[in-house]
Order: sequence, then C-alpha cells, then structure tokens
Amino acid sequence: MDKQEWIKLLKTDVVKFNQKRHTFINLRHADLRGANLRHANLRDADLRGANLRDADLSGANLSGANLDFSCYPLWCGSLDMKTDMRLVYQLCYHLCRLKIINKSGSSSKTGRVIQKLLMPFANKFHRVDECGMIEYPEEVDNG
Repeated sequence: MDKQEWIKLLKTDVVKFNQKRHTFINLRHADLRGANLRHANLRDADLRGANLRDADLSGANLSGANLDFSCYPLWCGSLDMKTDMRLVYQLCYHLCRLKIINKSGSSSKTGRVIQKLLMPFANKFHRVDECGMIEYPEEVDNG
C-alpha cells in the first residue's frame, strides 16, 4: 500500500489498519485533522509534520512515533494515548521554554518552580543539542 492508501484506511477503519500494519509506516505530513484514531497502532510511525488537529488519539499507541514538527492535539482526544519517554521529554522541553506570566504580566513564580522540576527531563529531549540546554538561575522571581 502507498502512503495515501494507508492514510485513507487509517481515517476510515482503524481496526483494519491495525490488522494490516506490520512494518514501519511513513505518515510524514499526513493530514489527519479530525480523524478518529482511537486505539490506532501508530507505534514507530513517522508522523513528522502530520496535522493531528482535532484527531482523537485516545488509547492510540504512539510509542516510538516521531512527532517532530507535527500538530499535537491539546484536547481530551489526546488523553490516555500510549507513548514513550521520547515524547514526554519533548513535551517537558516545550513546557520549559514557555514564558509563563501571572495576571499582572510578570514572571510566574509557580510556573518557574514547575519548569525547574521539569528541567532535568526536558534536557533529555532528542533535539536538545540543536535547540539548547535549559538552565535556570538559582533564584526564582517573586512574580
């Protein structure tokens, strides 16, 4: 099957997709917006640049999947998906690079504390050499 056939099958029949898929699959830049991918086996899939906006990934297996440059869904449809530490480190890195402010517009003390706790995990991000190690000063703002 070619890439477009895999995408069509994934969007229309996840069970059949899971049954047929036995090897690495290239879904780079796939438009999976709004797709029901519940319980899809996307293990080790190349999802770089894929648009997963509004995709339901509940229970989907994305362990080993490459999600670089993709649109990761931050809604209830991404809850309970299976992943590995690669994505966890990547998400920690992105959280640590946020400029978190409080209602008055100054740096959030709570946000900085959370980021300091996540920093050791964030620096295990697979692209940290390219994006830079995260280091925070010892003192945390009182904002």
